Amino acid sequence: MYFEEKEFLSKKECKEIINIYKDNLDKTYIHGSKTTGTKPLKINNLQYSIFNKILNVIENKYIKKFFNECVLSNYEIVLWPKGSYMNSHYDEGDECGFFIYLNDDYKGGETELVGIKKIKPEAGKLLLFKNGNMLHKVNKVKIKERYMLGGWYI
Repeated sequence: MYFEEKEFLSKKECKEIINIYKDNLDKTYIHGSKTTGTKPLKINNLQYSIFNKILNVIENKYIKKFFNECVLSNYEIVLWPKGSYMNSHYDEGDECGFFIYLNDDYKGGETELVGIKKIKPEAGKLLLFKNGNMLHKVNKVKIKERYMLGGWYI
């Protein structure tokens, strides 16, 4: 099961989140497992109202209606530098997850629900899916860099 919603966030909101990422570079780290150098920024300790607003909408519109009772376990903005990718995998232990694409001025970097659909990245688009039992991957970012906002539920 998966859902896509175009224009879930406005371009202005996407730029605001990218700027929050850039303002907090000192809090990012390089993620090494399953990827080639993505740079996440955990949101759990950041105090910006936009992040609570996004979660409230996602949880009320999708999570409570379509998924078992679950709890947010991780919430982060992720920079995918040129050359980064993630091989096919399941997010073991997760009930569902979401991605919001924050920019679309790059080439490559598509999320692929393996055997189901390749998702075209569009700034502001929400993708929510059962990441614990749906094989998925991120294709190699070929030109520029990819920003996304992600949340994972257990």
